Amino acid sequence: MGWFDGDDWHPFFVPGTFIYDAILDFGVDRTGKLYIGHENGISTLVGYLWGDGYKSARSICFDKDNRLWFGTSGWGIGVYDRQNWTMYNKNDGLLENFTYTAIDSNYNIWVSYFHKQKAVSRFNRRNWEHFTHENGLLDEEVGPIYIDKDGLIWFAHIFSKALSVYRDTTTTEIKIPAKLDKVPNNFILYPNFPNPFNSETTIHYELKQDVNIHYQFLI
Repeated sequence: MGWFDGDDWHPFFVPGTFIYDAILDFGVDRTGKLYIGHENGISTLVGYLWGDGYKSARSICFDKDNRLWFGTSGWGIGVYDRQNWTMYNKNDGLLENFTYTAIDSNYNIWVSYFHKQKAVSRFNRRNWEHFTHENGLLDEEVGPIYIDKDGLIWFAHIFSKALSVYRDTTTTEIKIPAKLDKVPNNFILYPNFPNPFNSETTIHYELKQDVNIHYQFLI
């Protein structure tokens, strides 16, 4: 892999890879650390972390606790909390071990399968829920997953060259204390996206009437 500084290209040899190995994905965690998924596993800029030289990793993403989640070619999905590696496979509720992953604005883990599965799965860290064409998903093999700035979850159908989209309608309603009787008594606050984020995020909300808004951010 390499990077471009505006004038020149700078090649970089990823630890744990060989000259013909493909880079499958990369992502930056909430501290700014780069993780690279490739045909032999996962690396950072300074070292090789996981894969034993033959377990490919793809679709890297991070949850609210800054844990790294990733899909694999035949090993299920993995999570790394900076100390331990944990793998989820068919014995834990997956439909197949060949996977892509993504995390939505409510921190659910979404999984698709690129090995003869016409379904996607959602994991809330307690239970698995599976979606097929009966739930509105196109009845074709699903590949990568993309979550846009509005929280829509897009699923790519590899062979039919089509897309399915899932709209998560989950919202959080916050009630205003009674003593603040000069403002509306309730409003709807939607999950921010992206989350986690580095410098920018978007927060959507709905008010019951026109009022002046004052913002206070705590970091």
